[in-house]
Amino acid sequence: AWAGKNRASEALYDSVLARSPERADALAGRARAVAWGGDLDRAERLWRDALATHADDPEILVGLAQTLFWKGQPALAEAFVARARQLAPADRTARDLLDLIRAAVRPEVSSATDYASDSDDNAALIQRASFTGSVRGWRVGVRGSWRRADDPVREGWSWGAGGHLVAPLGRRTVLRLGLGAQRLDPDTGASETTMTGDIGLGF
Repeated sequence: AWAGKNRASEALYDSVLARSPERADALAGRARAVAWGGDLDRAERLWRDALATHADDPEILVGLAQTLFWKGQPALAEAFVARARQLAPADRTARDLLDLIRAAVRPEVSSATDYASDSDDNAALIQRASFTGSVRGWRVGVRGSWRRADDPVREGWSWGAGGHLVAPLGRRTVLRLGLGAQRLDPDTGASETTMTGDIGLGF
């Protein structure tokens, strides 16, 4: 399979399973060959079928977790690889994968304050904050900001807020949706509100 002969490897495992349908190493080998061939949805089904027969097999648990991670579902993968770590504490593959997955699903919080001024009496104070986390395999983020500007021409406040969602679609493809709003409140003059949105695919 490493040499790119995934179909030949799959056929070989099929012949073994025809004689021994519940052989764990053959079930794992076939699912892995399918995953390396790029059919992650089918690979997930094969891993889950194997897990139904061998619920405590660390290799199968790790294989399913890897496939889910490649599909962009790290939060779902975490439970399976964590179980593999419990069953096989010395397994380096399970340990490294668990570290990688937990880094991917770890919540991220950021906050920053900026102040700028110049010799023309222009000044601005800006505060930004954001949070990103994982919910049922989806990556969700929210952000907010405010700004106070003081200058001889236009003084006032501005406010911004938004959020984004990254959802796995399978086959290493993700959908990204975003929505935001910004409001300008000058000390003199009319206020303005602007809405923004974006949608995209990632591969």
